[in-house]
Amino acid sequence: RVFLEKITPIWSRLSFLNKVTARNLFRYKKRLFMTIGGIMGCTALLLCGFVIKDSVAELLAVITVVSFPSSGAEGEDGFSEHPASRNKEVHRQYNVFLFMAMYGFEDYSV
Repeated sequence: RVFLEKITPIWSRLSFLNKVTARNLFRYKKRLFMTIGGIMGCTALLLCGFVIKDSVAELLAVITVVSFPSSGAEGEDGFSEHPASRNKEVHRQYNVFLFMAMYGFEDYSV
């Protein structure tokens, strides 16, 4: 008998498969540790996926803010149609802001 069987209110509500699973986990320690390790690994993969998703979304937001010089077809100054790029000073401030954010400076004021 495992420890969980002594707690009658919990044990009586478990289905047969849940009881067998609990017995196997508590009886065979290697299986217990492998199960815990597998759950931790799957959780870590999920978290990594969410972090990568957020990072890609942030990079796409940065790419839309910063516009690079083009062939000159969009405007007379050669920058694309982003509103901030119409003013070269604002465009420079965006570049300085992004540089400071990428390299970990605390003060983002330009």
